[in-house]
Amino acid sequence: MIEGESIQIDTLYIQVAYEITPERWIIIAESINDDPKGLSLLLVNPKKNYELLYKSNGAYESMTLHPSFFIPNDESEWILLCAIGQIESWGQILFLMDGDKINEIAYMDVAIKQEADSEYYESGYKLSDISEVTSIYKDKNGIHFKFETDSIKYFGTLGTESDPVLSGDKVSYTFNNDVLEFQLEN
Repeated sequence: MIEGESIQIDTLYIQVAYEITPERWIIIAESINDDPKGLSLLLVNPKKNYELLYKSNGAYESMTLHPSFFIPNDESEWILLCAIGQIESWGQILFLMDGDKINEIAYMDVAIKQEADSEYYESGYKLSDISEVTSIYKDKNGIHFKFETDSIKYFGTLGTESDPVLSGDKVSYTFNNDVLEFQLEN
């Protein structure tokens, strides 16, 4: 699929579609031809034979690419947090959308750690989509992400600890000058 060309809807497995405007749809889909990139976020114009305006890099082995839309009061640049994962969350891909333009910003490597009473979760907890507890605000210093939850799993290394569980009120991100920065309060 090449931007500016029409996509062949019958060659896609479409997971979900969102009508943003009559001329702009976001479609979460993957090729039926075993594309190793897996699910992608597509921005298309259905009024122009599904002209492809944008295609993301892909979620590879993820079974989901579930967007949550955050629309600022001034309805300028929309913020999309797209959960990736299989049974559990692997984190989020952050996108910014302004009209016909979408930018894939970065991977937000956090998930909610919740108790679970199921045979699927032998550990007694599960990792869930963090967008449902995310608050976002903009100011002159960028776009800020905070989380209203007790425990967050961070998929990374802090000091010598790999993939630590952190207090939700201590974790935040800031996006400014094309950089997404993970922040941990002491």
